[in-house]
Amino acid sequence: MLLAHVIRNLSTKQFRAVNKIPAYIRWCLSGTPIQNTLIDLGALVAFLGVPILKEPATFRKYIDNSSHSLKANSQNEFKNLRFLLGSICLRRSKTILPLFGLKMEERRPQFSTREREEYRQLQIKCKRAIDLAVSGHNTKETHQSVIEALLRLRLFCNNGSTEESDKSSPFPRDPEETLSMLQQSGDAICQYCSCDILSMSGSGSPEPVHLTECCRVVCGECRIQYQHDLENAQASGKNSCPFCSDGHGVDNILPKETGDRMAIAAARKIYPSKLMVLLEDIQRNSLQEKSIIFSFWKKSLNLVGDLFKANDVRYYCVDGSLSLGKRKAVLSEFQGSQEVGVLIMTLGTGAVGLNNLSVASRIYLLEPQWNPSVENQAIGRIFRLGQGKPVTVIRYIMDKTIEESVESKQLRKLRLARGGFDSKSSTQRIEQLQQLKALVLHS
Repeated sequence: MLLAHVIRNLSTKQFRAVNKIPAYIRWCLSGTPIQNTLIDLGALVAFLGVPILKEPATFRKYIDNSSHSLKANSQNEFKNLRFLLGSICLRRSKTILPLFGLKMEERRPQFSTREREEYRQLQIKCKRAIDLAVSGHNTKETHQSVIEALLRLRLFCNNGSTEESDKSSPFPRDPEETLSMLQQSGDAICQYCSCDILSMSGSGSPEPVHLTECCRVVCGECRIQYQHDLENAQASGKNSCPFCSDGHGVDNILPKETGDRMAIAAARKIYPSKLMVLLEDIQRNSLQEKSIIFSFWKKSLNLVGDLFKANDVRYYCVDGSLSLGKRKAVLSEFQGSQEVGVLIMTLGTGAVGLNNLSVASRIYLLEPQWNPSVENQAIGRIFRLGQGKPVTVIRYIMDKTIEESVESKQLRKLRLARGGFDSKSSTQRIEQLQQLKALVLHS
């Protein structure tokens, strides 16, 4: 049996090595068989050895391309995908657990006049970067400029800051922002095992992740291999990066304290509109139910903390700077406290390795993520077996901003991930898979 997320990329050494292991029976275990595209599922189908469809070209033709070519809301949408998943999947959904229900709410805060004008200036810069990229200057540098411009728009929705990155580098100076940018472009994966990197803390491993100057990421479990490759390069006299062959430094990029603009804003008690709406929500509910606030960026949570302190809202905080032992200690205090009902936490930290969050029943997601599974994993730490109350999830989407585009991207990915499941019987599924097999063989 295999945790399927580590082999969702057919082109990696990890997949090829695992796929060569001889076995009579193969199983994959996954909470998210489809994270970004149907190609994720194609790797699992190949590993399982599903007849005919284990060939990548055949899978793309009859599963991937078929799902993309059909019109939205059509009765036949995801037809082949449903045939396949219904025949090879055993599924345990949360509907069979004794839970009290999950309620989703959205807040659509509006920018102030000043914020809207600053956001418009960032939009102009983003448009210029896109125009440059599509006008024949489609180089690596222009691509990075577009990705970073989109990141700046997202950060502004939370922080109300137009802070720019170091112009000597195409990447932001802040490692969390760099990781967020890599996630945005689909490159936030370990260079060795291709596992998804959710946070800089590396909470799924005893070792933190390693981010190189050329912005490649190595997970905690693969750091030994990375160090071995560096030693081999040094022994051969190359002294270069094993990923880009450049002679840049190989030390980990450590977080740098930035955000003077936000510190000034905090001193003047000028906070972003989104955070003011969050404050109102917290003040209404913090005494009745325990709440957890998630954001990908520690910088945003620091600003939330400043806002709470200024308004006498007591809270605990857990982020990647805390060891796993300290995180558990903070959560134990949060669980037992009668006076403090708010916990702020980075998404990556809350998504992996912490299972005692069900004391809370209100979840606040400060911003949408390109990959919806990141949010779902965090929500799953609260909405799980042992939760004795109805759970409410509040998502914040700034009106008329890039966050609406991120939400649309999420919906497309969720439709792909859920489109293959319905309530038909296993017998019908087997018959349908046989029909699909006949279709492939006689085309």
